[in-house]
Amino acid sequence: DSIMEGSESSLLEFIASERIRQHFPGVAAAIVVGQELTFEGVAGELDIASQVPVSTDSRFSVASISKVVTAMAALVLNQEGKLDLDADINQYLPHGCHVVNPHAPNVPLTALHLMRHRSSLVDGEENLHRWQVKGDSPVMLEQQVQRHLSLGGECFDAKEWSTSAPGEADYHYSNAGFTLLGFLVQVVAGEPFDQFTRRRIFEPLQMDAATWHMGAVPEAAKHHVANTYRYDPATRSFTEYGYYGVPEWPACQLRLSLKDLYRLLCEFTYHSANLNQHRTSGMNSCMSSDMSLQRVLSNKSYQLMCPDTFQDGLAWWGTDAWYGYKEGDVWLHGGFMDGVRTQINFYPKLNAGLIILCNAEGDYKQIEHRLEAGNAENVLSMIS
Repeated sequence: DSIMEGSESSLLEFIASERIRQHFPGVAAAIVVGQELTFEGVAGELDIASQVPVSTDSRFSVASISKVVTAMAALVLNQEGKLDLDADINQYLPHGCHVVNPHAPNVPLTALHLMRHRSSLVDGEENLHRWQVKGDSPVMLEQQVQRHLSLGGECFDAKEWSTSAPGEADYHYSNAGFTLLGFLVQVVAGEPFDQFTRRRIFEPLQMDAATWHMGAVPEAAKHHVANTYRYDPATRSFTEYGYYGVPEWPACQLRLSLKDLYRLLCEFTYHSANLNQHRTSGMNSCMSSDMSLQRVLSNKSYQLMCPDTFQDGLAWWGTDAWYGYKEGDVWLHGGFMDGVRTQINFYPKLNAGLIILCNAEGDYKQIEHRLEAGNAENVLSMIS
């Protein structure tokens, strides 16, 4: 192993202790270097009542990490010449879905604007609670876009749009924007968004546990899905949120396992290694000899998603994003919803990444710092 046995044991013990200190029922974490999963650690339970332990196959809600997949789906269509990222999205949308900024109705809104959070949408996180329901939301994507974003829709609110035009507006993190992007992909692809992402992203990358809806989880696998919780320090007890859904699901509703996210990161470390013109030991370890793990993005699409400047990325948080790190050569994305705290980091210059999955609302920062230290140790050991 590239991480020394003592270091791995120490990291596992630290994750287990932080899980207790931060009141996470369950935690799963991993380090990826090149195409190799150099560390994976789990602690605690998926469900407090049934005491099902966390495993590397456990399915966690990853919340807004979902946006990375939604952006990839749009780029797949662009690679095929079906979606112009600089074109007015209304040339693709069906009758009854006309989306413009009411303060700048003559300025086109594009897929690039949506993926860079510069669409001029200024919706808030409160909408997720506004529409949250137990189980899966019954609202279809087209219905959500029509009622919330189309001019004259029953939930349309001009205050959720900046007075600046699309492309000129400041960065504003938008769940509505990625919901619209998901619907755009669905329309252009000519098939339901969840089916398209399964066929064109999850299956090629062997993300076998990936699902957008709880109803799509096979019955035999439902006990592998993490429940969600809030800890009350006053009563020293957990409140269960349970399994819930929102109509803005392309922005925030994927459930993935640690192994799924590892394979997703492999897509990015593959491209960074090619661009860095060097390969770490074990570069092809997650690809079989017949290349059964297919690549999803072209080099051009990868560079659009993750520019060398660490600014103006697509979906990923860079130095110019609200939640990005102002210093450091890292692309990241977190996931924060009721009973969900998750994060993936991608370090292009190291061809490396890390993953953290938690099913409550504590602070995982210390786990992130320890994984980063382990990441550096792994990279050094693999090139020495």
